[in-house]
Amino acid sequence: MAIVLLNLLDVAPQPTHLPLISAAGKRWLTANPDDRTFWVDSDIGRRLCSVMEAVFNVDPNAFRNDQALRKDIESLLAAFGALGCSRRPPF
Repeated sequence: MAIVLLNLLDVAPQPTHLPLISAAGKRWLTANPDDRTFWVDSDIGRRLCSVMEAVFNVDPNAFRNDQALRKDIESLLAAFGALGCSRRPPF
């Protein structure tokens, strides 16, 4: 499911996708909290960061500190860093 969703999001990432991106990332972390095969070897973490970066490039304001999903996104990025996912969006 993760690969299918990321394939769809890769086509044309938009700020309206951020709630879906956040929800999927949180659920995947719940199901695979320390699974480096899922996050790193399967490239899920890097691809999710890449989608967030593409959304940022479309609308940087979607990631302002006052946005509702900002804390969720920061938590995801912190978890990705702990797992060794190397790519971080520029926000």
